[in-house]
Amino acid sequence: MGFAGDRLQAVNWQQMNLPAVNKEIYAEHPTVSNRSPSEVSQWIRENQLTLSGERIPRPVFEFNETTFPGMLSIACLPPSPP
Repeated sequence: MGFAGDRLQAVNWQQMNLPAVNKEIYAEHPTVSNRSPSEVSQWIRENQLTLSGERIPRPVFEFNETTFPGMLSIACLPPSPP
C-alpha cells in the first residue's frame, strides 16, 4: 500500500484550456464615489497617508462604505451588545 497521492502527476498548465479570471472585483460604494476631491485630499493629509502607484482607489472612511458580500460584512462586524 502506497502513500496518498503517489500516483499524481504534474499538471502542464500550458496545455490546459482554462477560462479567464476577472480580478477587477472592486465596486466603489456610492458614498465613496460622491466625495469631492478636496474632501479626499484633506482626509489623506489628516491621516498622513503616503500613496504611490496607479489606479489607487478612493479611501473608505467607514466600514459601512464597503461593498463586501452580505455574509462577509456581517462576519466582520463586532457582535451587538446583549
